[in-house]
Amino acid sequence: SKKSILYLVLLFLGVRGEEYVRQGLNLLGAQERLSHKQEEILNKGKLNENEKKIAKKALNLFEKAIEKAPDRAQSYAYKGNALFRLQQFDEAEEAYRYALILDKTNARYWSNLGSLYAYQGDYGQALEAFGTAKNLDTTDGTLAKNYDSAEMFWRFEELVKALKNPNQKNLLFDLEGFFTGKNYSEKVEVSLKFVMEQRPDLHDIALDLLRTARNTNPKFAILSHLLANILYLKHIALHPNRIKRTDPAPLLEEARSILNQSLQDAVFPNVDDTCMTENKNPKLHVICVSSNDRPELQRLRRSAERLGWQLQILGLNQPWRGLGSKIELLQHYLSDSIPRSDMVLFVDAYDVLLLEPAINISQNFIQFIEPTRPGVIVFGAEMNCAPDPALRLMYPETAPSAFRFLNSGTILGRVHDIRYMLTAVRRDIEFHHVRFGADPFRFDDQRWYARFMLANPHRAMLDITSRLFHTLHDTSPQHFDLSQHPDFENQHLLLRSKLFNTFPCLIHGNGNGIDTFHDLSEYLARNASWPDPPSSLEGKTDTFASTYSTLPISDNTPEQHRRVWKNAAS
Repeated sequence: SKKSILYLVLLFLGVRGEEYVRQGLNLLGAQERLSHKQEEILNKGKLNENEKKIAKKALNLFEKAIEKAPDRAQSYAYKGNALFRLQQFDEAEEAYRYALILDKTNARYWSNLGSLYAYQGDYGQALEAFGTAKNLDTTDGTLAKNYDSAEMFWRFEELVKALKNPNQKNLLFDLEGFFTGKNYSEKVEVSLKFVMEQRPDLHDIALDLLRTARNTNPKFAILSHLLANILYLKHIALHPNRIKRTDPAPLLEEARSILNQSLQDAVFPNVDDTCMTENKNPKLHVICVSSNDRPELQRLRRSAERLGWQLQILGLNQPWRGLGSKIELLQHYLSDSIPRSDMVLFVDAYDVLLLEPAINISQNFIQFIEPTRPGVIVFGAEMNCAPDPALRLMYPETAPSAFRFLNSGTILGRVHDIRYMLTAVRRDIEFHHVRFGADPFRFDDQRWYARFMLANPHRAMLDITSRLFHTLHDTSPQHFDLSQHPDFENQHLLLRSKLFNTFPCLIHGNGNGIDTFHDLSEYLARNASWPDPPSSLEGKTDTFASTYSTLPISDNTPEQHRRVWKNAAS
């Protein structure tokens, strides 16, 4: 775990002192300045002889700087950095502490002290130091990330202790309460997943605990999902090279059986299964849930306005209670006052950008999807099966796309059909989650939507070739180009997916796709004034263009694109 946390950086302090400090920093050189590549320095363990000489010379210069000006805090902080390089941890701590005596409000000194503790595996003290740092400077995102990472590893260590000693009281993890539902929390589930990924030696302990808990509460859905996930992870650990599908796989069969039983609980009798297809020109409601009016939300709003739509923002300026709020607020909005045959486009608030082809999203749905799949709801699709890797066992194995798993950040359908889905999902949550004492809002909504789709495959489909929604997890800007769209002016070039030869109606920066999302958004603003003119980016670095100065222009033809859409409901 030490190596994993090495990106907890020794921050370059910026202010250069007198000549000794400058010389010392020059000796430490790029290692000090490229603070985000701390692992290149420390991942090796001990320094080689040449690196030791350099660090010792730098240390000597910082000590001379202290002799010249003993009241300058930065010299002690730099001395601490050099000692850290030399892995003289006690002396490094002493130097950092002295710097903080002289300047106790310097957030970066506190962060460097936290990095020292984290590297030694003392995550409790690291949390205290990082917490002080981020409170002193709320504008530096690195400080907050350092705190979050130290907390993650602290929870990791504590959960390992709790699993090894389940009968011993743990102040941080109440495993009994977690498994019964009375003390379920997302944080504990995330920590458990992290431990299971990193410590296969603990798989059997966790499996025994989960099997016992599930025998007591077989209807508590979380237990079924966690048990199946760990069975899946154990199978992967035992068979790092993928086995043939014809080979025996008892762990996977057990996981599949558990999920099948749990998904049967997600099937509810249809209260009103009538499909609303008679309105061929429905009103489209574009909706998101957001508690804060962040810049990302403002950009989404402007993209909707460019299309002539008003973005309905639910929950704005209200306390955030968890992802369950998205389901509750959407269901409340879709009251009886909204026509049943209207359409809904529901999107995440902070990592979605509507694109110009979205102007035709309703007609594409009515023309290409509804005729063969009446009453269906369309979800975005992604390459990662989250939050439950074992659920991939329940998806069709013959899907023609790597984008074959549900993503709940983009949803399209008729009001009536989405009402029906939300009613079924909330019943599932009530009967198989909340009833056991779990918080009605603190859960991953994507899990429950996936349960609905897998239990009711006739009511939901995935946009597996990104004709409507393009998720960006595990993609890069090079997977896109600018191309002529068949329904727009001849010279009008729009964003095209080279993966699918489609013009998506929106992009969604889910998972690790957030960087690609920001790059594409910035490029569209600079080169297509979408949704804002280039002047909105004044002072920003064109990180997208640094990859290549312009998106390539494809030879895709309008007729090729029309043929793609003809297969939209397949």
